[in-house]
Amino acid sequence: MPSIPEGVTRTSTQTKPCAGLRLAIKDIIDLKGLKTEASSHQGFVVVGKLQSSQFADSEWPTCDYVDYHGPFNPRGDGYLTPSGSSSGSASAVATYKWLDFSLGTDTLGSIRSPAAAHALFAMRPTLGATSTHGVVPYSSKWDTIGGFARSAAEYQVLAQALYGSAETANKTYEARHFRIYPHDYWPVQDEASQEVFETFIVRVENFLGIKRTNIHLADAWEKHRPDGVDESLSEYMHSAFAWSANRDQWLGLLKPFIDEYTEKMGKPPVLNPQIRFKVEYTPTVTKEQQVEGDRRLKVYHDGFYQHIMPPAEDGHSSSVMVLPWTTGKPDYRDTYKAGPQQFTGEGFFFYNIGPYGNCPEIIFPAGSTPYISKYTGREEQLPAALGLIGARGSDLMLADFVSKLFESTGTVIAPVKEQVQPEL
Repeated sequence: MPSIPEGVTRTSTQTKPCAGLRLAIKDIIDLKGLKTEASSHQGFVVVGKLQSSQFADSEWPTCDYVDYHGPFNPRGDGYLTPSGSSSGSASAVATYKWLDFSLGTDTLGSIRSPAAAHALFAMRPTLGATSTHGVVPYSSKWDTIGGFARSAAEYQVLAQALYGSAETANKTYEARHFRIYPHDYWPVQDEASQEVFETFIVRVENFLGIKRTNIHLADAWEKHRPDGVDESLSEYMHSAFAWSANRDQWLGLLKPFIDEYTEKMGKPPVLNPQIRFKVEYTPTVTKEQQVEGDRRLKVYHDGFYQHIMPPAEDGHSSSVMVLPWTTGKPDYRDTYKAGPQQFTGEGFFFYNIGPYGNCPEIIFPAGSTPYISKYTGREEQLPAALGLIGARGSDLMLADFVSKLFESTGTVIAPVKEQVQPEL
């Protein structure tokens, strides 16, 4: 990691709107020579690389982390899980006040879940909103790049730098959007979390001047079930991601890496438990299964666009969907497990909705809820986070909407466990 540049001040210009803002990058993203602009003309000062889970797969701290320790989450008592593979990126922004932004990747939740756990603002963008060239791949059909920030206004600056251009510079929020409230996931079981969420959602309704539209995704599937399909939504989509993505992970990453390492070193590489499982599992996904997974995903997003959320027109989403991203229960980093996570991406959960529809989803803190820490023996605060899904292609509008929303309503964010801050 390079030394942190001292005395850097923000001196934004039209050609370098982010001049002086400090940025750190997840350690699966190539950074040629650690140059300060990272092949960007925005003017960011890149200060280093940040820890990822092994090959950006899904690992439980601390048991699945072997070569490197899992990052620490400064929220609550300081011993909560940092969550997904971009947890190093989230931990850095949540911990260090001198770091303005960080970058991470999201394949099926690796930006969104850490953002929720660390009470940060972050987005999984529309697939293809920015290039993933130079990123260690999981699957090109799923990998996206996004960033983390501590405030909505700061995140809007980052979003414009990541996803903006001369053609998209004016994709700002307009008050003509209705909201979707899926009863598949509402209300949440934890009463304290539901109270925080409901209070915030009412504030959003007041900000928009309109009421939520209640829907049920499973019922909508039954009403508009595709011809020849007998399964429920969750049954039909259960293996779609696993079939679509995991063959790519084997052929595009794991097999070439293992083959090259073994040839050069004369022995196979030492791998973390989750990746050892993947080395056994991913070669079993057939080409026929991958084709079927991709076909089912097309069926899903065709129906989603037609009946739930049509693609954005000129960058503007006609609706946003709100989802809960935290449970109100502490998830500690030292919890013993029966074995490695063995995550394949099977199932259909709230975090699948955005990626399966190729829609952007922004995560933000709506407040916090109390819990008694097993470490400190006193009351601490858990982040309570929401996600907003916008229509495909509405990335900048979504960032602008949340920025204006927080400018109007504000929020209470779970405090950070104080860390020693370097003098800059």
